[in-house]
Amino acid sequence: MQNALAMHGRWLALPKDGLILSNIRTRYLPWDILLEELEMRPQFSGYLEVKNGLQSGRIFWQNGVRLAVLMQERSARATITDLWWQVELSDLTLVSGDVEVSVFTLEPLVAQLAFEGSFSDARILEPSLSSAYSRLSQQRFSGVVFALGSAGKSSSFWWQGQIVERCGATDEDLGEVKILEVYPSSGELSFPTLSSADALGVGLTQTPEPSSSEVQSSQEDSQQASQLVGFFNSALALSGPADVLERAWRSAALELSADHPCLDPFADEVRIEGNRLELLADVPFDELQPALLNTYRMALERSSIRLGLLPLDNLKQQQRRLWTLSGLGKVFELSGR
Repeated sequence: MQNALAMHGRWLALPKDGLILSNIRTRYLPWDILLEELEMRPQFSGYLEVKNGLQSGRIFWQNGVRLAVLMQERSARATITDLWWQVELSDLTLVSGDVEVSVFTLEPLVAQLAFEGSFSDARILEPSLSSAYSRLSQQRFSGVVFALGSAGKSSSFWWQGQIVERCGATDEDLGEVKILEVYPSSGELSFPTLSSADALGVGLTQTPEPSSSEVQSSQEDSQQASQLVGFFNSALALSGPADVLERAWRSAALELSADHPCLDPFADEVRIEGNRLELLADVPFDELQPALLNTYRMALERSSIRLGLLPLDNLKQQQRRLWTLSGLGKVFELSGR
């Protein structure tokens, strides 16, 4: 393809721990909706990754600002030092069509280093980790270090001579290091570092201690919310293949997050792995219940699974109270069961 900006970049190994969306097809979550959702997150830092056959693409963000778009066209002869095209966003969406997209969050500092490292000139170092790390630390290096060993590869992200993030093999698991490349950062960061937090004038205000009745009510609400999540985990386990439901749930949650903020994947209050939900924050039961119910129903619809045909009778008998509280009983009645 023709490059839109006449500029090259590199396809670096990036952290994938902060997974938000995994392999959602754009036929279910259209490009315009997905990008609009990301653009509306003023603090989002990370990247979107596209996979489509031998083509891949990345879009980088830092603190809600889109930094760049990178397209990779892989071939059997591609090497780690190959250069890839930087393109316009419209080029990526046009060429990609109906593709799988994944979204990953990064710390703002790491997002900046990943973006700048993808478009900086590489420097080759002698393949000795100990001497290279010592030198980079002394020079207060900022950027990305790529190491290829006989048993693995890794990327480490450095800021002022310190490793702040890494992915891939550990230094011990690399084996004999054969290639060591560094991609320097410009160092012109547009956000405050941790050491400058005091200069922001952020203070703490004291709040009155809650009464014992308020504490008890809060604990009961939290317990009910946890029980509700457990109930829907049981329902999901009986509803279909884990991988299918996970993809459908992530897509549905993102679409419904405007009406149900606790579903917002960037807030990370309710997370799904496989077909199992996890509650990561205190969400009031009255907010959580319609959110989980509506997402469950939409996930089933997108998976072409009919609610009325699911084997949930034992769940109804064993957890009658939560069956009613969840709202699933009423939905079953409307479906003809």
